[in-house]
Amino acid sequence: TRESKGLLIEESRTNINVTTTFRRSNVNRFGMNSADEQNAGENTNGVVSPVGTAKGVARAFFTGSESDPTGSVYLMASTSGSDGATFSNTNTHTSSVWIRTGLETVFKMQAHSQYASASAGGSADTIDFTFTLTGDGTVTSIESGGIAASVTKYPNNWYRCTFTYHRNSTSSVTSSYGVIVYPVNYASYNSNSVNGDIFWVWGPQVETGTFATSYIPTYGLAATRGKDLAEIDGEEFTEFFNQTEGTINCAYWLGDDNAAMRVFQINDSNNSVIDIVAGSGSGSGGYGYVSTGGVAQANGGQSSTNANYLNNLHVTTLAYKANDIAGINRNTGVLTTDTSATLDGAYNRVTFYQGSTGADQLNGHLQRVQYYPKRLPDNQLKNLNNQ
Repeated sequence: TRESKGLLIEESRTNINVTTTFRRSNVNRFGMNSADEQNAGENTNGVVSPVGTAKGVARAFFTGSESDPTGSVYLMASTSGSDGATFSNTNTHTSSVWIRTGLETVFKMQAHSQYASASAGGSADTIDFTFTLTGDGTVTSIESGGIAASVTKYPNNWYRCTFTYHRNSTSSVTSSYGVIVYPVNYASYNSNSVNGDIFWVWGPQVETGTFATSYIPTYGLAATRGKDLAEIDGEEFTEFFNQTEGTINCAYWLGDDNAAMRVFQINDSNNSVIDIVAGSGSGSGGYGYVSTGGVAQANGGQSSTNANYLNNLHVTTLAYKANDIAGINRNTGVLTTDTSATLDGAYNRVTFYQGSTGADQLNGHLQRVQYYPKRLPDNQLKNLNNQ
């Protein structure tokens, strides 16, 4: 729809994938432009990346001039100790890459035995999954030991493919393999009568974590994106905030995370908070929470199991006033109230993540926040929550 999802708020991640090349079979059946040889190369076929530029787009093509080759051909994203790119032996990793279909639409993504395992901290094993890039994209199969896989469709026949797997404890912490992708039916292009582009790739990424985050460009070295911290404090806060009563309406897209987090938190130096609890992908959320001096005071709104609502819009509304708390979320539609809550009265900032430590980012999108400096009536809370 091209409608903005809102402010993306993510935790810090490092892309340890540093080089993109093509590994060829024993004859030069596949190739790429010399200008594409490095990650910042320019594609000459007019194909642009998912972000609208030609930079970093590599293509696999059959020239029709070689005899039938043997062996598979795949994209290889290199990492090595000299690049400063290392894998932790015990952590879970996620690989991702964008693929644009050409002659081929069925691919495999592979976690190589040099760093993958069928179990956490287990021995080396090669794990892969097969996916078909037509329509909205389909994950056809995940080999035993793979944790999760996904396909997300982008415009102009681009698809982002992700694969989450265990890291093995028996191999070196450095590896020459990061993201490996190859066409399943590569033998179909052995015929000299075939001529044309088979597929394009862009944005390979390998990161520690159980889900993929937004792309972090690398230029020969591992690159880190800092954690997103957004807050309102000082005069900007005091200009709009009412210490004694108010109403918060918050809309957000929950990301693929398993940690509890707050998407909107009013807090102070006395361990007192007024929260919109986003919850997590595996837990509950979508409610308001009030704690004063570290003592829980009230919940507002019936929580929902967010695993059922990943990548969907959540809307949570909370009204606060001493002994008069109410809340509702759109998923359940149930308004709950509490008449025994005390407030701190010295709140001094809003943070769009949990707490003052700067941890537990939403890993999703904050679409909008509406604030009213008064406690709206219950019927208005319901109407506001449904907008």
